[in-house]
Amino acid sequence: MTQLHIATFATENEQPALSRMLALLGERLEAEGVSMSHHAAPDHDALRDTSEGSVRIISLAHELANAHVPWAEAERALERRCAALCERGDPVVLMTVFRHVDPPEAEDNARSHALRVRIRRLNFLAAELSRRHGVFVADLDRILADTGGVPLRTDYRLGGDAAVELAAQGLAQVVVNNALDAVMPFEAQERVMAALLAACPVQRHAADVLPQEVISMGRGRRRQIVTTITDTVDENHMATMIRRALTGQIPPRQAFEKLVSAVRKRGLRDSIDAITSGMFRLLRASAP
Repeated sequence: MTQLHIATFATENEQPALSRMLALLGERLEAEGVSMSHHAAPDHDALRDTSEGSVRIISLAHELANAHVPWAEAERALERRCAALCERGDPVVLMTVFRHVDPPEAEDNARSHALRVRIRRLNFLAAELSRRHGVFVADLDRILADTGGVPLRTDYRLGGDAAVELAAQGLAQVVVNNALDAVMPFEAQERVMAALLAACPVQRHAADVLPQEVISMGRGRRRQIVTTITDTVDENHMATMIRRALTGQIPPRQAFEKLVSAVRKRGLRDSIDAITSGMFRLLRASAP
C-alpha cells in the first residue's frame, strides 16, 4: 500500500480542524490504496526536518502570538522559513487565518485592532509567498468568510463545530488538489475529491462566488480558477522547479513525473506555456 505522510505545525485552537481533516482524508485515501500517517511538529525546525516526500502544512496563526514584533521583522522571518520548507520541492501548504475578531471590551480595543491588522497582513503575505516560492494556500479566511463569523459562531480561533467542519473540508480539498501527485493517479484524486465534495456541509457553485477579477481557465481535465494578473503562481512555481532540476536538487525521474502530472492536469498546450514562461522567468532572474 502506498504511504502518504503529512506533517503539520498549527496552533492548539486549530487541532480539531486538523484532526477532522485527517479523518476525512484517511478514510477516502484508504479506499484508493493509500495509507496515511501524521506527525504534529512542535516548531518550524521540526516541520522542516520531516522525511522527504512529506506534505507539510503550516499555519500562519502562530504569528498572532508575536503581534508585538515589528511587521518587517516578522515578514522576513516567515520568508526565510518558507524558503527553507520549499528547498526539497515537497508540497507545502500555508493555512490563512480567519479575519473575524469578536467585538472587544473597551480595554481590549487597541489589542483587537492590532490583531485584525496582523491577520490581514499575514493573509496577504500568504499570497506573496505562494508567488515567490510556489507554496499552496489553504485560504481558510475565504472559506469561512463565505458564510461569516456570526452565523458560524466562530472567530480567528476556529471555535465551533460548523467552523471546524468547513475548515477541515477546505484544507482537505487543497491537499487533494495539489499534494497527491506522488502517491496516486489523477483518476483516483478525482474520486477522492468527488467524495469530499459530496460530504461538504456547504455546497456552492463557483459561479455563485466568483469575483469579477478572476476567471476560470485551462484546457486539461482540471480547470483552474485564477486571478487576472500576469505574474502567476504557476510561472513562479515552474521557474523554481526548473532551477531545482538543473541544479540537481530534484532527480531527473521526479522532474519528469511532475512534468507528466502537469500535462495531465492542465493539458499539453497550457503546460508548454507554463514551462516557457518559467524558463523566461529563470533567465531574467539570472541575468546580470
